[in-house]
Amino acid sequence: MRKPRYRSGSESGAPHRPRLATARPLAGAGLALLALTAVACGGTPAASTSPAPTSSASAATGNGTLPTANPAVAASEGTAAGQQLGTAKAPKSRTVAYLRFIAADSSDQLDYKAFTAAASAFGWKVIQCDGQGNPTVMLSCGRTLLADHPDAFVDDGIPPSLIGPVLQQAKAANIPTISFSGTLNPCAPYDACFTAPDGEMGTLLAQYVVKKMSSLPAGEQQMIVQKFPADWGVARVNAIQPVFAGSKVKVVASPTADPTNLVPGTQQQVTSLTVQYPNTRAIWITFDGAVSGAAQAMSAKFAGKQFPNAPMVVTFYQEPETLSLIQQGKVTATVYESLGWDAFVVVDQLAEHFARNKAFATSPQPAYPGKNLEFWQPRIIDASNVGSGSYPASPVDYPAYFAAKWKAEFGLSDSSMATALNPIP
Repeated sequence: MRKPRYRSGSESGAPHRPRLATARPLAGAGLALLALTAVACGGTPAASTSPAPTSSASAATGNGTLPTANPAVAASEGTAAGQQLGTAKAPKSRTVAYLRFIAADSSDQLDYKAFTAAASAFGWKVIQCDGQGNPTVMLSCGRTLLADHPDAFVDDGIPPSLIGPVLQQAKAANIPTISFSGTLNPCAPYDACFTAPDGEMGTLLAQYVVKKMSSLPAGEQQMIVQKFPADWGVARVNAIQPVFAGSKVKVVASPTADPTNLVPGTQQQVTSLTVQYPNTRAIWITFDGAVSGAAQAMSAKFAGKQFPNAPMVVTFYQEPETLSLIQQGKVTATVYESLGWDAFVVVDQLAEHFARNKAFATSPQPAYPGKNLEFWQPRIIDASNVGSGSYPASPVDYPAYFAAKWKAEFGLSDSSMATALNPIP
């Protein structure tokens, strides 16, 4: 997953009756899946081919600016892409079933908002059900959604092991299934999976750490890496060693986060390990849901101090809480990629499938016609560019690209795409 869809401190009880809706996010939180999501066997799907890393030195250093998307350029590229494909009848009057991992989670809410915004361009009906982080509820939700005979089934990074019978039922009914917003290994039995390149993000963050640590004595270039038991977590951590191999930075401890005790457990881990390894100057938190625990531990031990007088804390993604901690000097940096691009890719892939019976892309980051269209480009945010602490803009204006593509290809009107152009306010 991009991030697990649960938060420390929330807990699911007995299975709940699934609830369906067409617009309103559903409440509910759960920790019932716990280690069931821990399919940490590493890397991206074997059948997928990711583009070469696009990170640059400036991207890895947090140089005081973030990329600025150019809507006009993106729209021009999108128009050309649509014209290249030729016109087709817009696939309207479709119903998409959307199984949410846990609607109470902020990243789940952003995924859903981006997907419904993109789907609104075609006038599709989206029926949702909140899995509440509970495998039992997910199965019940999936079956309830399929009972409405949707034209497609989508979810936000749910491991197939949790909803296998639902995916089998969809396949038997010839309903295409797509998962997005989370690395799954393998992707099958989904028909397609689209998600960020977790390995590239890990590489970029490791490069940032090396550069920051380079001015320290070799004996102080030590880092604690907190792992997380999931495919995406393995991909992020596996990216560290190739970068560190040419440096003096050394990983001195690699504890695994406890999903059942995420923030307090992380605080305890970090406090204990920084006593055991007093020369630690970096703490890597693989899942950003645990980063506040590391920040609390460092604030208690190194009150008022920041790197290099205290260990830097680094993590992933641009959650508001993480950005606020960067503003406060309690977290040093995070690596992020555009939120919502994969939801637009899902809608585009479905539109092509409905209109042209086109096969789904096999890459988790499919290539689109045009230049510099890696919507998922990872970037670093630190004190130099954190700004107001709101979600940063995408380096590539993917809403403008797809809106222009759909207008040229399917003849969609500007008014029908008004919501799609602003998926994440």
